[in-house]
Amino acid sequence: MIVIMLFSFPLVLGDEQYNIKLEFFDLSTNYQISDFVLNYNLDGDEYSTYVDDGLLELDLEKGKYDLELKVDDTKTLSIDYYLLYELVVKEDTTTKIYLTPVGSVRGFVKDSLDNIVPEADLKFDCPNHPKDLPVETDEFGFFKVDNIAVGNSDILASYGKAVGMVDVQVEKGEITEVTINLDKSLLQESPRNIYAFMGGFLIVLFILLLLYVYQRTVDKKQSQPKVNAKQKVNTKNDLDKDNNGKNNNDKNKVTDHINTILTTLNAKEKAVVEYLLANNNQTSQAKIRHNTGLPRTTLSRLLQGLEGKKIIFIEKHGKMVKVGLTDFFLDKQ
Repeated sequence: MIVIMLFSFPLVLGDEQYNIKLEFFDLSTNYQISDFVLNYNLDGDEYSTYVDDGLLELDLEKGKYDLELKVDDTKTLSIDYYLLYELVVKEDTTTKIYLTPVGSVRGFVKDSLDNIVPEADLKFDCPNHPKDLPVETDEFGFFKVDNIAVGNSDILASYGKAVGMVDVQVEKGEITEVTINLDKSLLQESPRNIYAFMGGFLIVLFILLLLYVYQRTVDKKQSQPKVNAKQKVNTKNDLDKDNNGKNNNDKNKVTDHINTILTTLNAKEKAVVEYLLANNNQTSQAKIRHNTGLPRTTLSRLLQGLEGKKIIFIEKHGKMVKVGLTDFFLDKQ
């Protein structure tokens, strides 16, 4: 008798994947949300997609995943919803995800004399606070926080013995701008500020000395008598210098014209115009956004306003948007 033994071996085709459907809801209203751009980080990998029906489908292997979700309504200035979530995958499933409505805060810390305070300590008291909160202001006394839950948040700033606090009302998808004023001046307390003041004073004094020496030299040359042929050549040179002086005066008038217009602009508009002045009066919109740190929608609105004031012109070259200062602003008409 012949005995036939059959051994069964598993056919390995790779780890099995499960279909995961995520439905998104507003935590504060329980309403389903849709028609938005979703940026999400899945175990360190970044993804971005448009969700029109409020449903995201993923094919994932069995396991646990760290999921960071950011929902952006393109009609608002910042992220509208945010959530850190641990996703457990063990079978095909549909899961409701309740997202926290959030906004952003931008601000400065200043002392009682309205001086900015670099490296001021910061503490935040806000519900469902985001990760990576700033602990101090930057070198310009500035700080920013994204993905703060909608509602009231307290921000405390301190430097040495000076303190200040502000109560912020965060709105969904909006950027709230604040200034935290400390309760005293830091000019007497901070040696760094004293050194900065003294350094600035010495620089101004040095510039005034150079101007005085230059003016004395010009006055001395203009007072020299004209008595011979050689001095006639010098006279022509002096006339050329006078003409240069007139041109310099004209440039000063242009500078006065520009400065007059700059005084009518707000801080963000002025930052855009000064960046153009420093870059041969024209550049791309992308470079302006990169170097000023202004959000895309905020910058677009600012450029439209400046164009309406005839300060800049905007030209589209394919996908590139060129921005430049007008002849009216530069007083070249």
